[in-house]
Amino acid sequence: MSVEISQNDSSVSHPRTIRWYRPSELLPKHGQTVLIREYYRSAKTGKYTVGYVVFHYNAAFGFKLEEDSYDHLGLKVTHWLPIPPINE
Repeated sequence: MSVEISQNDSSVSHPRTIRWYRPSELLPKHGQTVLIREYYRSAKTGKYTVGYVVFHYNAAFGFKLEEDSYDHLGLKVTHWLPIPPINE
């Protein structure tokens, strides 16, 4: 899955493409802040749903820390997306 991000900056000649990664494919760098896609059972409705969370990745724990915290909901991190730097 890829998402194109357009920037309204005249110095950028083309949109930057960023990509979602599966954890089995590639992991973030230690200390990197990423957006994660989670699949879990809603405590309110009991139905499975998708959510998105900003996550600070720690290589010692990986995504297991997030998954274990919500084990009772069957939460799994399915994808992660690098957050591009903001040009000021």
